[in-house]
Amino acid sequence: MSGITLALELSKHGHSVSLNEGGLANYTSESQNMYHGKVIGDKYAPITSSRLRFLGGSSNHWGGMSRTLEEMDFDRSDISEHIKWPFKKNELDPYLKDAQEILDLNAIYTSQSIDNSQLKFINFEWSKNKAVNFKSKYLDSLKSNRFIDLSVDANLVGCKTQNKKISGLFFRSTSSENRYLVKAKIFIFCMGGIENARLMLWLRELHGEDFCSHMLPIGKYFMEHPHLTVGEVVFFKPFNPPKGYFRELDNFVTLALSEKAIREHRILNAGIRIRGLKAQETKEIVKELICHAPNIPFQDSRNEWCAKQLQFAYEQEPVAKNNVKLDKSLKDYLGIPRVILDNRQTELDFRTLNTTFNVFNSWLLENNIGRIKKSKWLIDKNINFDVEYPMLEFAGHHMGTTKMSNNIATGVVDKNCKVHGCENLYMCGSSVFPTGGHTNPTLTIVQISLRLAMHLKLRYI
Repeated sequence: MSGITLALELSKHGHSVSLNEGGLANYTSESQNMYHGKVIGDKYAPITSSRLRFLGGSSNHWGGMSRTLEEMDFDRSDISEHIKWPFKKNELDPYLKDAQEILDLNAIYTSQSIDNSQLKFINFEWSKNKAVNFKSKYLDSLKSNRFIDLSVDANLVGCKTQNKKISGLFFRSTSSENRYLVKAKIFIFCMGGIENARLMLWLRELHGEDFCSHMLPIGKYFMEHPHLTVGEVVFFKPFNPPKGYFRELDNFVTLALSEKAIREHRILNAGIRIRGLKAQETKEIVKELICHAPNIPFQDSRNEWCAKQLQFAYEQEPVAKNNVKLDKSLKDYLGIPRVILDNRQTELDFRTLNTTFNVFNSWLLENNIGRIKKSKWLIDKNINFDVEYPMLEFAGHHMGTTKMSNNIATGVVDKNCKVHGCENLYMCGSSVFPTGGHTNPTLTIVQISLRLAMHLKLRYI
């Protein structure tokens, strides 16, 4: 997504672009296998299943769900000095309209506070008709554009560099051992939250300080969006969110804590997703509630009660110990070390989950709105993250491994996505995110890509 967005945007200003796709035009198992790697730490799906290696990348399985990051997501220095972006949300806002056009979105992202509570409704929006597949939407434009030279099966295997300036990148296809050199004024890695770090680490292994400083925290601060089913909730009357905050097609509504509440509790951001249940499931849950709590009020309104599934999607704390590193013992077809992904929940992650749950539960109890059946595994506060996280799932959102920061000790790129100390190398995509919020990253990825294109246009006009 990021590479195609940049190529098309830069070509509008007359810049010649060499767009090199490591995969083919279509999916192949052989190419996909290049993404194979080890996972250690918390339960996680095979990393080959959470990213796609062919033209269009992860847009080939994007569901179309979108929302911008919140303003507070850009600065969480109230928790830790390094958990912040080097700019505010308003620097991405000018690119929202164009990003929505690229993604076939026509949305206004809103929130509505719930009276006398620490909660608010928030809305997500979806691409019109069907989620945008960048290959399907933009392949003809890429082929016909006289400023863009598109190559597939172009696998990055090395670089030509001196004094932290790159003069060319070496590529090869999977069908030939011959390398070829692509020269340019600037180079941009748009390979995703794992591959950006993997290739950066590999090139630094090959070229040392000539490529980039060993001080750069490449691969560190990996983040995801954990998803958890935390229980079921029974409402004592029909749960009717305000207009615009629920779509029957998706069958869920999202609540979140207010910024004031999040900062007061010193936790991260999270979305509370309330999903509809089938009629039989609802009957069983209501029956169980009446059995265990026969004296709860509003018994005469049982026919109006409704039960919902309670899911959380929350942001992960960016910590250096969650990282992508090279597996020196296992190489891919091209001779490049595969990756080891080390990802573990922190105490702050778990506290975010529990505090958000407790705030929502208190709202139900104080207003006598309903009751929650809490998942048994969540009751144990001494849970072992490595073993006892049975409901933990992830969204396949890889973020943070080449993150932005003004400080070289905590960031790989500066506010313009340029690698610290390297004159002409840039990173783009969710790997540069310093924080992840709890919303899908696709829209923000495209906004950042457009912002980088504008920066390059002004610099190389």
